[in-house]
Amino acid sequence: MRNNVRDAAFLGMIALVLRLGHFFLIGNDPVADILVLDSWSYDRIARLIISGEMPNKVYFQAPFYPYFLAAFYKIFNGSIDSVRIAQIILDTISAVAVFRITRILFGCRSAWIAGVFMAVYPVSIFQSGLILKTTLNIFFAASMIWLIIEKPRFPDSIRMIMLGLISGWAAATQGSVLLQLPILPIWIIVDSGWRCLPTWIKRIALFGLGLSIGIGPFTLRNYLVSGRFVLLTSQGGANFYLGNSPYSDGTSKRPPRVRMTPEYEEEDFHREAEYAAGQSLTPEDAGRYWRDEALKWMRDHPGDALKLEARKFALFWNRVEIPDNYDFDFYRRYSWLIRYPRYPFWIIGSLGLAGMIFLTASWRKTWFLYAWSSSYCFIWVMFHIYSRYRLPMIIFLAPFAAEFISKVIDLTKTGRYTSLAGHYLLWIGIVLFQAIPLTAYSSAQPLFNLGSGLTRLGRLDEARTAYLEALDALPGYEPAMVNLGKLAWSQGNPAEAILWWEKAIDTNPKAVEAHSNLGSLLAMQGKMMEAKGHFLVATQEQPYYFLGWLHLAQTEESLQEYEKALEAYKKAIDLKPHDVQALYGRAKVLEKIGGGESALAAWRIYLDEADDMLEERIYIDEAKTRVELLSHEIPVAGVESMEGGLAHSDETSDQRGPAEHPSDRMQ
Repeated sequence: MRNNVRDAAFLGMIALVLRLGHFFLIGNDPVADILVLDSWSYDRIARLIISGEMPNKVYFQAPFYPYFLAAFYKIFNGSIDSVRIAQIILDTISAVAVFRITRILFGCRSAWIAGVFMAVYPVSIFQSGLILKTTLNIFFAASMIWLIIEKPRFPDSIRMIMLGLISGWAAATQGSVLLQLPILPIWIIVDSGWRCLPTWIKRIALFGLGLSIGIGPFTLRNYLVSGRFVLLTSQGGANFYLGNSPYSDGTSKRPPRVRMTPEYEEEDFHREAEYAAGQSLTPEDAGRYWRDEALKWMRDHPGDALKLEARKFALFWNRVEIPDNYDFDFYRRYSWLIRYPRYPFWIIGSLGLAGMIFLTASWRKTWFLYAWSSSYCFIWVMFHIYSRYRLPMIIFLAPFAAEFISKVIDLTKTGRYTSLAGHYLLWIGIVLFQAIPLTAYSSAQPLFNLGSGLTRLGRLDEARTAYLEALDALPGYEPAMVNLGKLAWSQGNPAEAILWWEKAIDTNPKAVEAHSNLGSLLAMQGKMMEAKGHFLVATQEQPYYFLGWLHLAQTEESLQEYEKALEAYKKAIDLKPHDVQALYGRAKVLEKIGGGESALAAWRIYLDEADDMLEERIYIDEAKTRVELLSHEIPVAGVESMEGGLAHSDETSDQRGPAEHPSDRMQ
């Protein structure tokens, strides 16, 4: 027993030192604390939780991780590093748990091999330093398996409650776990004995109690804010469609008119579902719509669907780490601790899968690992594949990989070369399968994200270099050209900005951001008709692009096309009902076309929204004057046309820069 504790502590120390070393090395990353995509979204939600400003709607993303962040932010005064340290500790515990699991299943030598795999695995070390939920996914999976395999010394009733609680938290962290939960009652029945009906009923009830404690608070909160029963999130249908549609490629390739960034994704999926359905939908109804659309496509195109599922299965086992939020291959430049081996999953994936195939004879003691890992792979193949979604699979692969290596050592020592050759041939076959080139790697996106982060830090020359490197990596990369244009404009070089946006439009005639920014610049130069053309393209291609509609309305107002401007303002207000610029513009246009009562109502709505906004004080005074005059039915002169740009008036138009990219990240 003492040796077991000593060995586990020593392995844990290795894992902890490597992760802490990586933590200090990522300080070389100039934008380590600039959060992007899901990291940005989790951080934003966590801070809303702390401030008590969470929107009163059902969860779209899995809710546990933002609350996890909020707890550490609250205790450690908003420190991101406190979360990283916590995740490092949790990932270290996961490595020790796999060591213990493997020791029980396969013995000491295999335990050490599996433990070392977990301790030094570069992708796991990398993820522990990110503000993403992947480390928690691994920790919860390892904890569940440990509770099942280890049989801790505390009472079985506590064990069952803990198993349910951790399973609930796992599901609240990664919604796909809900689909795997039925395996756990089956294990309880098998472990209790088929004939011991009272025992396994009691254990399942205790498990259900823990599960309810884990999931219940999130379900209750959904009910309180919506009046409807929503177990966890409304995102499942949209995610299923991302992986199973005419646009799918195995990853989450975006469908038309849906911006795949957290601040727009939920809104765009919901609006598209409502437009297709022709009626208002709840978030759950919208999710069901996308689920049904995916199933319909699969029924109507069985051949294409089968090919897509086969591709996703191959992607799941492929040696390449498919990036989404952060690119593992790119960020190796900042930490030598994760630089080698080049393809870590190629090693653990091939050995683990070979072990699972060769060790089927021991299924009685490992059947739960087979069931959970197989279902995990199946679920993600049915959805879509990214490196961080695949990563928790190492919990199951490491023990089998370790035992496979151990068996090969034994076969070599005993001279059983025929059996040894069979092991090698199977392993080589898996290695070759994993090496199939399925994706073309490019560093363009991480270089773009680097440029966006540097821009936020005000390091504009370095940002420009990063964008240019992105174009070198992938010529014609539209987002880099768009942001190079924005940089040029912000640095007082509109001619260069126009060149970059025109290049982006030449590459992609439907480039919404390029059209919108170019239209803004041309409007400031007084070229209103040209500007209008670009805003029309932007709004046609992205009907939910608020800035496109706002700027189109302001341009048409400047061209004295008041009826068209009013329609565009209405579109903008539909998208952002409380935006003061859109409300101000609508009131002006209504007054110009003689809508006395409607203009009066519009001015009052503007005043309600703009009240106490210091930046609106000039326009508030004007609006109050208009309200007073219209209320007394005193004829007023037409409001002077806005010239020279897309702001409230000439006083601010020259100060307005390029239309802000919706997320400063790749769409």
